[in-house]
Amino acid sequence: MANEDYKKLDKLAISIYVDYGLNKFPIKVKDICRLMSIELKGYSEFIEEERDLLNKESRDGFLFRTDNGPIIYYNDIGRSWRRNRLTVGHEIKHYVNGDYFESKEDEDLANHFARYLLCPTPIIIFLGINDIKTISRMFKISKDASENALKAANGRRKYFGDKIFEYEKPLIELFEWMKRR
Repeated sequence: MANEDYKKLDKLAISIYVDYGLNKFPIKVKDICRLMSIELKGYSEFIEEERDLLNKESRDGFLFRTDNGPIIYYNDIGRSWRRNRLTVGHEIKHYVNGDYFESKEDEDLANHFARYLLCPTPIIIFLGINDIKTISRMFKISKDASENALKAANGRRKYFGDKIFEYEKPLIELFEWMKRR
C-alpha cells in the first residue's frame, strides 16, 4: 500500500469533520452515521439464530447496502464501546470509499481510516500529546488503538517535526479552540 492510499483516506476523514462541523472529542460515530443516513444495528437487536448468521458474516461488524440505504451491523455483545466505535468507523470507510469486495489491503486501510477518524494524527501533533493514557481518555479509543495513534504521530514527528500539512489545516481550524483553553 502506498502512502498515497493513506493520505487519500486521511483527506476523506478530514472532509467528514469539515462537512459536518465536528469539533469535539470523542467523535460520535452514531452521529456520523445519522448525518450520512447510515442505519446502525447492533447484533443484540436480533434473536439468537439471526445473531449466529451475523457472526458468520463477521465477528465484529459489516456494511450491508440496500435499496433503502446502507446499514452497518456491529457486534455489541460482549464487546467494549471503544471497540464498537472502531468497528463502525471501519465500516464507514467501506461505505464512503465505495468498497464492495474488501481485500486484505482494503481491510488494513479501513483500520487506518477508523483510527484516524476517531483520533486524527494532526490533532495529536497540534495539541502536543505524547502519551497513550491521554490519547485513550480524550479520544475514547482502546489502549491498542492509542498505541497505534501515538506510533503514527511519533513516526511523523521523526520526519516532519510538528508540521501540519496543507490539507490538514481545515481540520486544525475546527479544533483551534482546544489550544486556547
